[in-house]
Amino acid sequence: MVFHRKNSQTAIEYLEAKSPNIKPRYERKFRMPIGFELIMANRLMSVGFRKVFPDRSVNSIYFDTNQLDFAQDNINGIANRLKIRKRWYGEYNILKSDPRLEFKHKKGFLGYKYHHRINNYCNKSVVEYVQKTMGMGVSPKLETNYYRSYYMNDNGFRVTLDSRLGTKDCINKSKTASLLYSVMEIKYPIDRDEQYRKHLHMKINSMIPLRLNKSSKYVESLTALHVI
Repeated sequence: MVFHRKNSQTAIEYLEAKSPNIKPRYERKFRMPIGFELIMANRLMSVGFRKVFPDRSVNSIYFDTNQLDFAQDNINGIANRLKIRKRWYGEYNILKSDPRLEFKHKKGFLGYKYHHRINNYCNKSVVEYVQKTMGMGVSPKLETNYYRSYYMNDNGFRVTLDSRLGTKDCINKSKTASLLYSVMEIKYPIDRDEQYRKHLHMKINSMIPLRLNKSSKYVESLTALHVI
């Protein structure tokens, strides 16, 4: 099946209709040199953040069309775009907890996340579900894994620090790569944007200035694996 942008919009409309109460949040990503996540963790705690969850490994399998339309949308800066992944937590390649199918809908810096419980671990079930409900032909493209730390302050701002980023091709599993950077992501409700811009951004970045960027692990993994 040849994928077109109108099909992506149809899929987004399907997700919005199925889960109309999903609230968007701002998601701002900052790429950091390897090792800076330790410095940033100390910086966060110095301005009122605290750890709210044990560190853990995050594993994902990304699905895309044969033409890699989801990746191309990101590269081309399409504001209204979609990403499909299967996610689980724990040791890489060992499914210790039930995986979830996640649909990430991005509108600029706003992110909407839709979940679907998977009855089994097989990638085929994901492909069949997307085909049946959205009429889109997709297949697994690559796996990613990284180590994540979680922080939050009293105003509801959440920060994650991702390190040890690795990826593997889903077809040629001997084809692997490491992403030579770490990522900080700040997430918060849309009604907190003024507070972030006027106060929190300056507090976090005053000592360690970082550049805001898209930092898509999926796209960067495709590049690292020499797929694109």
